[in-house]
Amino acid sequence: MNISRWFDPNSSTGGDVTSKPNMLVQSRSQSALALASDWFDILFDSARVMMHAVDKDFQIVKVNRRWLETLGYKKNKVLGRKVTDLLTEESSIRAVKDVLPLFQQAGSDRSIGMQFVRKDGKALDILLDADVSPAASCGCFAYATLRDSHDIDQSEEASNILRALKDITTVMHSLERINVAQEGDDTRRRISSGGAGARPGSGGRAGGSNRSLSGARPGHLH
Repeated sequence: MNISRWFDPNSSTGGDVTSKPNMLVQSRSQSALALASDWFDILFDSARVMMHAVDKDFQIVKVNRRWLETLGYKKNKVLGRKVTDLLTEESSIRAVKDVLPLFQQAGSDRSIGMQFVRKDGKALDILLDADVSPAASCGCFAYATLRDSHDIDQSEEASNILRALKDITTVMHSLERINVAQEGDDTRRRISSGGAGARPGSGGRAGGSNRSLSGARPGHLH
């Protein structure tokens, strides 16, 4: 799934952004970022495999419908909990000691065997595939699919959804950088414009303004 065409400054719809007003460029990049963020949420929630997303402390910030249906939890009971709280003791120890530190270094995991504990107390064997998101706008540090190792359809779905989300978050990261750069340009432009107005004799600190004040008599300043 290639979505880079959503925001192509040199496309027939975008034109050469360097020739357009800065506010228009920023508005388009912000609109494209909002669109990409919506697509991330849609694909995440509608995936036919379990998915969750975590913050940098590995606390759950998002789960999809399939995740809730399979594990039996209510969303408000799992959001904010560490993902390791939902693993069996053995899987939790291995995750803290080996899996999570290696994932933070590599930025990706594939086919990691884990046992999640359902709400009814039963252990569920899954394979976890995960990627760190390069974009802050998706609202998470990393996202993961959880699948049945014996289900070929789930394996293909997990691969497809992770590839699509990687494309989306890569575009989002590029748009975030464009917005930051544009904000920096606007700030420098305002500073430059303000400094240019303070020329001697033009009402700035030097020139006529000081002479006018020095010539005023006490009690006649308005």
